[in-house]
Amino acid sequence: MARTNDMNSVAAIGFQDAANIYDQARPSYPNEAIQFIKSLGPTPTTIVDLGAGTGKLMRLLSAFGAQELITIEPVSEMREQSKLILSITRIIDGTAEHILLEDNTVDIIFCGQSFHWFANEQALTEIHRVLKPSGLLVLIRNTLDYPRYCLSQQILELIDSYQPPEVPRYKSMKWKAFYEN
Repeated sequence: MARTNDMNSVAAIGFQDAANIYDQARPSYPNEAIQFIKSLGPTPTTIVDLGAGTGKLMRLLSAFGAQELITIEPVSEMREQSKLILSITRIIDGTAEHILLEDNTVDIIFCGQSFHWFANEQALTEIHRVLKPSGLLVLIRNTLDYPRYCLSQQILELIDSYQPPEVPRYKSMKWKAFYEN
């Protein structure tokens, strides 16, 4: 599959065309998860949401009280949506493979439902480069309670059957290979 600026072309085209719908339809994240992560350490100075999409996760991350809230997103329409979130201090056009930040400057990098798109060595090297020595990488995602949502499961399985095999999918679990290396 062709890539556009280090981004899978299916994602680039699909997210470009549906940013507004994506923001309305994508579920938020459990506040309990955010509060748990917040309790792990002192108030961070700089938080990055990598593969931020429309900034949905950043709405919750403002509760950390960080001085800098930065989103990094390669799709222009997604970045436009995130401009509506006033707590974001910087919106960067970028990818996980090319993070336009200085070395050792970030306390926490969050990947909200995005890590499977860039689970590769180049991205992990960049993430490591910009994180402070005591920095955290937090992968967070929503999963449906499938037994409660039987119809949703059937719809998702139908949609999945039309996905090209080269499109990175969370449920393939191929992204987990980077934990083992």
